[in-house]
Amino acid sequence: MVKQINNNKRSHIAKLIVRRLQRMIPVVICIFCLVSCKSSMQAYLMDTNMKKVSLGMSKEEVKSSIGSVYKSLESYREDDSIIDVWGYPDASGGTYRLRFKDGVLDSWDHEKIYYPYSPYENGSKSSTATTE
Repeated sequence: MVKQINNNKRSHIAKLIVRRLQRMIPVVICIFCLVSCKSSMQAYLMDTNMKKVSLGMSKEEVKSSIGSVYKSLESYREDDSIIDVWGYPDASGGTYRLRFKDGVLDSWDHEKIYYPYSPYENGSKSSTATTE
């Protein structure tokens, strides 16, 4: 009789655990989707935010306009000036390159990556790409 009661308690506890896990699955899926979309959404917004950038802006003005999710691509001296180049990702896998001269936006361009064929064509995993 005591064993039967213990088995009933175990069975009841197992059912409770399964129910709680079933309730958590949709929440976990939603969190996964939101987190995975965040980076692509930032790149999409970057394309829109680039319209706010104009030459002559300071680094801080650029950061406040388009965000601080950039990668420092290069930094060097040119004559008596310090040149910093920042890269911001776009939605299509390219990069916006912003060139600052002594802390002021001097020029910017867009580098887009084109794949002439599928990188996984015929089972080969070539990573050849061209830039424009």
